[in-house]
Amino acid sequence: MIEVRPRTADDLPVLCEVLAAQAVASGYPIRWPWSGPTEEFIVRDGEEQAWTAFLDDEPDRPVGHISVVRVGR
Repeated sequence: MIEVRPRTADDLPVLCEVLAAQAVASGYPIRWPWSGPTEEFIVRDGEEQAWTAFLDDEPDRPVGHISVVRVGR
């Protein structure tokens, strides 16, 4: 089962690892390695809310994240 809670700054190091680990296989992001700090790819300007996902069997290790960013109007 997947648990979701608000993302915290403490989640970012592992979320950066997760992004790097899946990038080659998934092709996301298209440009990899990312040209700047990976944290800046995960935490976007204009982000309104963000959450971190965990699996029940590893409740202290993030496996992904979700964010809501307002795009231009």
